Amino acid sequence: MDNSLQLFQTMSMLLSDWPTKRMDAIFFHARSFGGDDDGLFDLARQLSQIANFIVINGGDGRGVDGPHVRAWPGADYYTDRLTFPGCSSDVIKSRPAIHTHDEAMAFNELAEERGWKRAVVIGQPFHLLRIMLSHLNVMAKHDYDMQIYAMAPDRVDWGKVTSGNQGAAGLVRFDQIRMELERIPKYQEQGNLASILELIEYLRWGRDKVVV
Repeated sequence: MDNSLQLFQTMSMLLSDWPTKRMDAIFFHARSFGGDDDGLFDLARQLSQIANFIVINGGDGRGVDGPHVRAWPGADYYTDRLTFPGCSSDVIKSRPAIHTHDEAMAFNELAEERGWKRAVVIGQPFHLLRIMLSHLNVMAKHDYDMQIYAMAPDRVDWGKVTSGNQGAAGLVRFDQIRMELERIPKYQEQGNLASILELIEYLRWGRDKVVV
C-alpha cells in the first residue's frame, strides 16, 4: 500500500475535484441496497446541467456471486430514478458489468465508441478512490485516455446501516471505509488498480495533458 501522505494527498484532491468544463458524460457506478446510494441520484440531477449523458451499468443487479445473488438494484431501477423533470442528460446503459473494475471497462468502451473524452464519476466518498484507480488502470489497458473528474454527495450519514460491497447486508457506513481501503492493495496485486502515485500524477498534471 502507498504511504499515508500519498493517500491523504489523493483523498484531499478527490474530494475537491469539481469539473471546470462541460462533461460528455456522468459515469454512475452502481451501489448496493438499503440506502447505499444515498445522495447519488441528487448529485446526478445536479451534474446533469453540465453533462450530455448519464451512463449506468446495464446489468440487472447480478454481481460476482452468480445469477441468483443481486449486488445492486439493477439498470431498470436506476433508469427510473434518473428520469426526472428538468434533466438535460440522456440515460444510457453500458454493457452489464459485475464489479467496479468491470464497470470502468464497460464505461470506457462506451466512451471510445462515442468519442467521449470528458467525464465525471460519482460515488460515495470512500468508493471514489477505488473508482478512480480502476478508471486509470482501464484507460492504460484499453489505450483510451480521458479527462475524468470525481464527485461525491455533499452530505453522508456515516452511522447509517446499509448494504455494502456485492450486496453484503447490515454494514455501518463508517465501517465500510476500512473495508474499502483493505480491498485496494489486494486488487492492485491482481493488476486491476493503478497505484496511488499514478493517480496523484494524473490529478495534478496528467489529466490536463489528455487531448480532447
